[in-house]
Amino acid sequence: LGIAIEEAIKEETSLKYYLTQRDLYGRTALTIKSKKRFYELLENDDVGTIVNKMWNGRKRNYGVLEASTVYKSFTSQSSSEDALQFKNGMDRTKPYMFHYEQ
Repeated sequence: LGIAIEEAIKEETSLKYYLTQRDLYGRTALTIKSKKRFYELLENDDVGTIVNKMWNGRKRNYGVLEASTVYKSFTSQSSSEDALQFKNGMDRTKPYMFHYEQ
């Protein structure tokens, strides 16, 4: 039934609305689906798109190369502050995002 409902909702904003609705305990429908391991309900492409947008957020995330001080030093202009970043270490004010596959 849940899969049929998800497939019937065509608009992303409508689907996001239903996925973010909360129960009496404050849990969203997405939280309940994941904690109860209803994985087949999370396999919908539209649900995946919504989750990715929510996960990434509005901020720009920097990858592993941006966290590498050696890489930043080699790819920066020689007169820039980034060229000497390896002396200062990684910039801890930036949000970095790493994906590990197991």
